[in-house]
Amino acid sequence: MFIKQYHKAPQECSTLCAHQLAEECLGRISLDPNDCQGARRLQVAAILCHTAQLRGLRLGPVESSPGEWHYFLAAPISGLLLRPGDRIVSFSGRAVSEAGLPIGFPPLHMHHIHVITMSNRDGGHPNNHYWETHGDFSVGDSFGVGAASTEGYTRRLPPGHAMYVGDYKVASSAVLNDVRARDAAGGASAAPLRFYLEISFELGAAALRPAHSLWFDAPLSAVIPQDVYGRYAVPSGHAVSWWFAAMPVDGSMLIGAWLHTHRARYRAYLLLRGKREPQGCAEWGISAIADRRWGDVRQVAEPIKLLDTLRTSYADDLICEGDERGQNWVELRPDDLAKRGEASGVRPGRYDRAGAIKCRPWSFRQGDEVTHYALHEPVWDASIETFAMHTNLFFFASPAEGQATTAGGEAISVNSAISSSSHMNPGCES
Repeated sequence: MFIKQYHKAPQECSTLCAHQLAEECLGRISLDPNDCQGARRLQVAAILCHTAQLRGLRLGPVESSPGEWHYFLAAPISGLLLRPGDRIVSFSGRAVSEAGLPIGFPPLHMHHIHVITMSNRDGGHPNNHYWETHGDFSVGDSFGVGAASTEGYTRRLPPGHAMYVGDYKVASSAVLNDVRARDAAGGASAAPLRFYLEISFELGAAALRPAHSLWFDAPLSAVIPQDVYGRYAVPSGHAVSWWFAAMPVDGSMLIGAWLHTHRARYRAYLLLRGKREPQGCAEWGISAIADRRWGDVRQVAEPIKLLDTLRTSYADDLICEGDERGQNWVELRPDDLAKRGEASGVRPGRYDRAGAIKCRPWSFRQGDEVTHYALHEPVWDASIETFAMHTNLFFFASPAEGQATTAGGEAISVNSAISSSSHMNPGCES
């Protein structure tokens, strides 16, 4: 196993090699002198913890200054954190203080923490979404060290269910950024923040029923066709995009869907059964953007009116709805920050939160088609004219009767077809 941690600014890196894992916990790490090629090495420890109910990995400590980005890679961790036959009932990915307290957003933003697998089901390609954490999973208005908002960084399966660990390779990658401001001269506006990256799994009994984890992507955009994070572009204005996907397995949705999106451009989200395009773009207030690269995103005159039209026109097909009235962000004012010592350097402004998404009971068959609608508007940072966007739906599903095997609970990425608005709806081509 090697564990690699490096910084974007300043350029630093270290490679760590773990000794043989003990049954409980160990933190004895040796540094590989050949990897960093002369860069300043960080003395970062890796602690692996195994008990009957818990598997955990903690990397650190890391000293973070305002404005810094931190990149982590832990690979492979197959057999160390997870073993074939394990039953996962919850996952947590977060940054913690030396005292083990979770660190909220702000000051640290979980750009992403991904647990990655590679199995025969994926054709030898990595599935980057086995488990993950993003900053917009935060819940509530707390922030700083010990913030209750970090409860959103823990994902639990519905009672009685578990994800079954199969015989595949496992790795983890993470990107965290310190959102505290730098001073006018470009220097640190606050003291360094010491943290650890921590990922952990809670395990359950062998008799738990298997559950799949399904993750839906969105098509790439011609505006940013090779985005490394698979984002699509949205303009600084009211807009709508929609796309299709086909269900990869038979199953039934379990309660508790969640959404990863960038709340600075998020207005609402809908998931519908079948291919459900607008019944008339002009009549529904949808129009093309003059720049033809924006083929998969359309302008919309009145987002809420369009949302109501979609709800009414496709009422019988509505599966999930992101509640635009939910708490999709928290606004921190100077007075709020002045009361908190650890908020030194944190900018006043809006920060992503999880919002709410509601779903109806839904059973599906392999090949069933669904349509995703995402409505966008500039909630903040309106000066960014081309905004890189994610709209990813996640949920757990119980496999159909007869498909539940000892490897029946898997993480499955659902690839989406290109948005209909650029190719299939003549009313949107004008």
